[in-house]
Amino acid sequence: MLRNLILRQLGRDDAVALMLKGHIYVESELRALLATMVKEPVFVDALPLKYRGMLEVAVRVGVMSKATSKAFFALDHLRNLIAHDAERDIVRADVLHIFETLTAEVKEPFVEELYPTDRDDDFRELLRMTIVAMLLFLARTAAACAKDSVRAELIGRNRSTV
Repeated sequence: MLRNLILRQLGRDDAVALMLKGHIYVESELRALLATMVKEPVFVDALPLKYRGMLEVAVRVGVMSKATSKAFFALDHLRNLIAHDAERDIVRADVLHIFETLTAEVKEPFVEELYPTDRDDDFRELLRMTIVAMLLFLARTAAACAKDSVRAELIGRNRSTV
């Protein structure tokens, strides 16, 4: 269900619009992930962290491996290239680079659908599915962190009443 919602939101835009939308959604999910790790989620909104900073925090606190973060950093790098060069377009090699840095953990829900082809017109769909895989990974991780946080809080309450 979440996957279908994300697919609809990303639509079938051109590659630049798709990448920019995807980057915005990924940044939002990173912020939501970090919010699951603190007692007061509004604290995360007050932090002056941008995309890269949030990724570094996620890696340092152990909710994302360094290997997994490579694809997220690659997406950010591509976004920065596009943002600072009006003539720059996204090409197949850009998408393949991000795809190739995805870990098995991120690709896992898309074993059948997430594959590169030799057709040039397929790279937009590969970009779309790569971003979806990244967003679903973040959502799964946030859900697991929230569950662990609730569990830890309940254990803490039980210990204080003993």
